[in-house]
Amino acid sequence: MSSTRLLAWSILAFQIMGAFASPAIPQSINIISRADTATDEFVNTPAGPVLKSKVHPIPEGARVEQNGQSINIVAANGTTLHSTAFTKNTVNRHPLQRRDLQSGYVALAYWGNTDPSPISTFTTLWSVPSVPENIDGQLLYIFNALEPDTFDAILQPVLQFGVSPAGGGNYWSVASWWLIGSDVFHTPITQVAVGQTLVGVMTLQSVTNPGGVPSYNYNSVFTGIPASSISISSTKPLPITFEALEIYGATGPTDLPRGRTSMRTIDIVKRDGTRPTVSWSTTSDTAEGFVVSVVSNAVPNGQVDIFYPLQ
Repeated sequence: MSSTRLLAWSILAFQIMGAFASPAIPQSINIISRADTATDEFVNTPAGPVLKSKVHPIPEGARVEQNGQSINIVAANGTTLHSTAFTKNTVNRHPLQRRDLQSGYVALAYWGNTDPSPISTFTTLWSVPSVPENIDGQLLYIFNALEPDTFDAILQPVLQFGVSPAGGGNYWSVASWWLIGSDVFHTPITQVAVGQTLVGVMTLQSVTNPGGVPSYNYNSVFTGIPASSISISSTKPLPITFEALEIYGATGPTDLPRGRTSMRTIDIVKRDGTRPTVSWSTTSDTAEGFVVSVVSNAVPNGQVDIFYPLQ
């Protein structure tokens, strides 16, 4: 690894740990101070709090394309369904900011690819947990994800419990999400059953160069659930991998499942066909009883376990 890349990832690790250890800004103050208008409001997506007007459903078969300074939803027949200007996210949405039990990322494992060959596929298998004992409006997200090293985008096949901006209810369901700039896009949700095995897969399908601007074309999907498929283009590669638990509105441990969720059979393949040497770093809100344990760094059979406060 070059000294420049080593320094960059050393700084990244420092920022991750420092952000997670910092006190959280009270959520109510954040939302009030950041709302653009009195009629707009923040909603809790897997990419963090986002203005409701910036959340966009993606019809099945459509794709999200970043084209210069615009982001377009393009139907399967090539028709542009929606276009919005690309705007940088001015919200302090760093996913690793430490939060209390009620809000935000509470358990996380991360690893970054520093090789010139980008990640081609990132796969994780996990099982749908039991329904929480107490149901009072909590929103739970469990996912694997890819991000650029600028942290201003995230692609993620997400298992959720509760009602998110994509819909849902007092049951588990899945969808794929894509945050780019200040806008978030999601597929329709599909209800899944407790104990069902899920396989979240993100694939770099191609790298093109339209107009001299690199375009990294990815897909996110749960295997066997076609409605969860979203295809996107990004002007940057997505080298940072995550396995995460994110929660909103949980008032206590009984608002969560018991035991653990094992994010297993983790596989990462680069575009040159090789598998990297992976070493997961972890961080969690141990004060609230969450623990992340690296069972195996191996690929294709890596495993990271997320422990809930109640066993």
